[in-house]
Amino acid sequence: MKKQILLFGAGKSSACLIDYLLKEAALNEWQLVIADSNLEAAFAKAGNSKYAKAVSVNVEDSIQRNELIKAA
Repeated sequence: MKKQILLFGAGKSSACLIDYLLKEAALNEWQLVIADSNLEAAFAKAGNSKYAKAVSVNVEDSIQRNELIKAA
């Protein structure tokens, strides 16, 4: 099973971390899940990387949040 990394937030301050994780994901064949309430922002940060997946999340929804955490 591939390692899956879950990152909540695709705001401006996440850009460097996402770039780093995408490089590491490519080297290690990890899957990076970028979760944000703004799906467009998550898609923009994921780019066209086959190692990234963008998802929309409402962090106040504990069921949705916990499902993402369990999968990571």
